[in-house]
Amino acid sequence: MCTLIVLHRCVEASPLLVAANRDEYFERPAEGPALRDVPTATGSAKVLAPRDVREGGTWLGLNEHGLFAALTNRRCAAPDPNRRSRGLIVTDALTAARARDAAEMIESLEADAYNPFNLLVADRETAHVFSYEGKPERIDLEPGPHVIGNVHPRDTTSPKIARLRDEVATAMTRPAAEIPA
Repeated sequence: MCTLIVLHRCVEASPLLVAANRDEYFERPAEGPALRDVPTATGSAKVLAPRDVREGGTWLGLNEHGLFAALTNRRCAAPDPNRRSRGLIVTDALTAARARDAAEMIESLEADAYNPFNLLVADRETAHVFSYEGKPERIDLEPGPHVIGNVHPRDTTSPKIARLRDEVATAMTRPAAEIPA
């Protein structure tokens, strides 16, 4: 299960800290992180991100403005291979200058264009998660620790997510100097 641990505005020196893992099929080729030019309507954006070789998108990245975006695929009984690659929505989001701008763009996604996913867009000011299952559902995150997996972000039934939330809550009781920045 792909998982994101997000510390949004918890550590003064680092307004956004993210730990992520990617569970993907080993046969799915990917390139490591690199500085990439992503086309925009007015030119291009500089993005640091890995690349999915098969579809051209990514699962996480950071742009030149400090906008971070990351995706977790949601469980789906039968993914539709004719839908747009979910990794391309991350690339699209990274063309925005701010998390608020990316959030507005994501809110206008077409219905049923993608297989289910969760998407985080965040910068030093705001953080937003979108749960997409047929249409985007926006969740504005308050400052604090958050764990996002491959279930709806408000789902409390996943034992792995519950365990991680408990571990993150325990870690957050430590002095701020002990939290890696």
